[in-house]
Amino acid sequence: VNVDARVPGLPKGAWFSGLEPSRHADGTVYMVVDNHRSDDFTNYVYRSTDYGQTWTSIVGDLPAKRVARTIREDARNPALLYLGTEFGLFFTNDGGKAWTNVTPAAMPDFGRVSQLDGSAFDNGTAYMAVKKMLLGDQSPHIFRTRDFGATWTKVVSGIPANDYVHAVREDPARKGLLYAGT
Repeated sequence: VNVDARVPGLPKGAWFSGLEPSRHADGTVYMVVDNHRSDDFTNYVYRSTDYGQTWTSIVGDLPAKRVARTIREDARNPALLYLGTEFGLFFTNDGGKAWTNVTPAAMPDFGRVSQLDGSAFDNGTAYMAVKKMLLGDQSPHIFRTRDFGATWTKVVSGIPANDYVHAVREDPARKGLLYAGT
């Protein structure tokens, strides 16, 4: 089903850059849209609670011109969302009304958050893959937080220095085991 006409304020030709079905509520899905190719850096972040029939913006107080790339609902708390952008990472614990910048200090300048994963085992634990390969940086960048983004640790042990990372996921059955797509 084409949902373009059902999304309020969505510009024609915008690119759907991320979808996240809820792990907690049937029919709920989150979507981020990127329209920077048309020199439009507006934040487009939406939620549907009726299987995509209607959509509501959940931009809230997200700072302008972030260019949303990926969104992830926490495995344990449906109100906790992580939002990866061209300019850092944000999280909300109220479903999208108030967003907090939790970008790691060690995240490379102009690094793009490509994928997020919330731990199925621990509240506040999440993983983030960052890539900067379009600017010539082939280094792997994976970060882990255990305190809802207040602090971050780079976790790339075992990944060659010239293998950039596009994806990271925690194993759903074995705590702490990460899979990285390079």
